[in-house]
Amino acid sequence: MIFDLDYTLISDNSNSNFDDTTEYSVGIGRYLDDRTTTKLILGNPSDHEKRITGAYKKIVDAATSGTYIGYNFRVSYIDTVADSGYELGATGTYFFFNDLSLSASVDVSKIGEDNSSELV
Repeated sequence: MIFDLDYTLISDNSNSNFDDTTEYSVGIGRYLDDRTTTKLILGNPSDHEKRITGAYKKIVDAATSGTYIGYNFRVSYIDTVADSGYELGATGTYFFFNDLSLSASVDVSKIGEDNSSELV
């Protein structure tokens, strides 16, 4: 079994108009095998948003010995004060060896009438 607990307090000590923000999430998951996991995460990333996320992560051997490829898929339902919507995400990672990797991800979301996408 996998248990996920996350708590973050973001505080600004300057004289700006930034409000302190508290974020938290709790999740549960399981190992399907030694390189595959699934998770269900319930979160409150801001005071005005609640999120339920399902995630699947897998690591496989690459063509070269000692290198690996990892991929991760996420689906979230987002409920805000004004609207609700969803977010889809995928990440791919190439592990050159245990200490060095390169990743790329894409996220697409739709909340109410707003659409956005991000490639990182």
